[in-house]
Amino acid sequence: MLFSYYPFCCMILNMKGLRKVFGYSLFLSSLFFFVFCFSGCSDKDSEDEQFDVINLDGTFSWAYAYFVEPENESDLEFISALNEFKPLDTSKRNNLSDLVGSVGSYVWLKTEFEIPENLKDINLGLVIPYLHFSDTLFLNGKYIWRYGSFPPNYQSAQYQSQYFYLPKEYLNRDGKNMILIKVFCLGTATLSNNVIITEEETAETISNNRTFLTSRIYMFFEGGLFCSLLLFLMMYFFAKNKQKNSQYLDFAIVNLATMFLLTSFFAPEVPWYANYDIPYITFIKLTLCIPSFIIAYFVTSFVVHFLNYRETRIMRYLRQIFLLLPILIILFMKDYVQLMRICPYMVIFLVMHFFIVFVYMTFAFIRDKKHTKCHIITICYSPFIATIVADLIIRLGFNNLLLPYFSLFGWQLTIIGFIVVLTRDFNSLAIKIDYLNENLKAEVTKKTEIISEANHKLEQEIRHSNLDLKMAAKVQQKLLPKTIAYFKGWQIAVAYKPLNIVSGDLYDFYHTDSGEIKGLSLFDVSGHGLGSGLITMLVKNLISKNFEISYEKSEALSFTLDKINRAFCEEKGSVDNYLTGVLVKFSPISQTDECNVSLVRASHPNPILFDSFTGEVRKIGPENSDLQYGAIGLSELPVSSVQSDFIMKRSDILLLYTDGLTESINQNFEPFGIERVEKLLVENKSKTATQIRDTIISELEKFCGEAGLFDDLSLIVLKRDDVNNYFGEN
Repeated sequence: MLFSYYPFCCMILNMKGLRKVFGYSLFLSSLFFFVFCFSGCSDKDSEDEQFDVINLDGTFSWAYAYFVEPENESDLEFISALNEFKPLDTSKRNNLSDLVGSVGSYVWLKTEFEIPENLKDINLGLVIPYLHFSDTLFLNGKYIWRYGSFPPNYQSAQYQSQYFYLPKEYLNRDGKNMILIKVFCLGTATLSNNVIITEEETAETISNNRTFLTSRIYMFFEGGLFCSLLLFLMMYFFAKNKQKNSQYLDFAIVNLATMFLLTSFFAPEVPWYANYDIPYITFIKLTLCIPSFIIAYFVTSFVVHFLNYRETRIMRYLRQIFLLLPILIILFMKDYVQLMRICPYMVIFLVMHFFIVFVYMTFAFIRDKKHTKCHIITICYSPFIATIVADLIIRLGFNNLLLPYFSLFGWQLTIIGFIVVLTRDFNSLAIKIDYLNENLKAEVTKKTEIISEANHKLEQEIRHSNLDLKMAAKVQQKLLPKTIAYFKGWQIAVAYKPLNIVSGDLYDFYHTDSGEIKGLSLFDVSGHGLGSGLITMLVKNLISKNFEISYEKSEALSFTLDKINRAFCEEKGSVDNYLTGVLVKFSPISQTDECNVSLVRASHPNPILFDSFTGEVRKIGPENSDLQYGAIGLSELPVSSVQSDFIMKRSDILLLYTDGLTESINQNFEPFGIERVEKLLVENKSKTATQIRDTIISELEKFCGEAGLFDDLSLIVLKRDDVNNYFGEN
């Protein structure tokens, strides 16, 4: 992201809403580099100052501390006279524990100096920029001061510069002066460079300046973080949609955890630390270790909410593991040395959090095109990432321990950047709310007029559409036969109930002029409404034409259905609708009052036949259902129909229907079912075709109740009658 910082900045300048963000970030970055340069030059300035300085670098020797705290000057004289003092190698200054062991051992550091002429007869001051873990200093056998404390209640001086007042009464004006420092080497004990002695006030000023940059400056940050914490907590708790504004809570927790983290840098200024109210290892866990993982977790959560992502449950659980597992490991560490040894490995969990942030931003930028938000996150994080790189170079590359941790400054700039962004968004929302409050009435009036005009146009369009539908329904009904018909030896009653104004069902009768019925058809077009209704008008003539031709040629009904399928596929073109249906052919009634009936289906419900002689009801269709498949109008799929032949005698009843009959459901989602239809047919066998139809429809309407029909419904009842009852057209 660092390498893309410049092009992002160039792009962001053209975005009106982000110019201020860029301006603030540029200002803060400039401020950071000013502090960086100011701090970086401090060492050089100290060398060029116009006052006399005694530089003690390179003069230290060391010896293992065999004895406890010295009680008098004779003890110190004995210690200083030991032959075991060895020159302190420069490479060992960064880790004194390597000299004597790393688990709570002690070491003596000794140095000697002579006072130059300009500094004689005045009080002097010793400045040690950084000495870890804790230490006590003696000058010429006299106790001077201590920083931190030794066991059992051990405590570190942390990052403050150490200043020791050297009174002239303790100094040898013309001879050598000896300094002994007893150091408690816990963990990675360190003695920094630039250990100097100079005039008292100058030394104190130098020490205070260093302490300010490495320790006390973070106290100012605490105040800003606390204000930010309160601000965003209130923004979250007063928000109506807390889930939508979760980013405010995430950011508030990041501020709180950062406050705990910074406390470890100025701990000696805090009363409850200086008074030994809390064990040091507990203090480090609560201020340095655990807050780091809390910050990483909630920074990731902030990015997720800022990008408006819906995080998967697995990813959320994975992040929680990356948070809780290292915290549990840290809490179970009872020894400070073990804690410091395990901490570098815990960095892996921090890296995983920021890797997840990188992945989310990559998806947001490439896949979701959330460029603006990605630019904002990149700009705000750039100071932090840049200062991390700077710290690594300074401390690992140049081995410089005197400069402050610039990544802490960079993190403050990152927090300030997000404060600017979030408060800007909140302010923008507040401006919109104020605008709406002031202009609500005008906006409502204007919107009402627009909606009224749109409703008027919509009503006109609906009215015109209804007129078109009614016209289409009239045309469709004109094309269909009457719902009650009589042919020689037959009573026919039809129930035709469209779900909408126009139906997708189609039925037709084929007969001679003398009143003999040749056949009938019942088809169901896929879908509902006007589209399906138009298909019925298209296909009616096509079915009738092919049936009449096949009837004259005495062709099998399955062959006729196949011709209808091919013709429909050609006629409809790219239209998606298809047909299911039944085609029936009747032979003339014989002298024995019997009629031979042939029937084929195309993915349509089986017709029902009531045999008046046996009183049984059966479905008409092939015994092997695998031979019957395919609908009409699906050119890419095969169609197979098997012709069923049977005889109908007087009083026999044939029932044809669409699936709107059997599949209709009631309020309990129970289907009407074929069993109810068969039962009604048997119970009403002695009635006319019209009465049977009316009974079935009445029972269906009672069954459905308020649920109503969910599909077009067509029902044809054919009952064999006496041939002599036919009197022609009424």
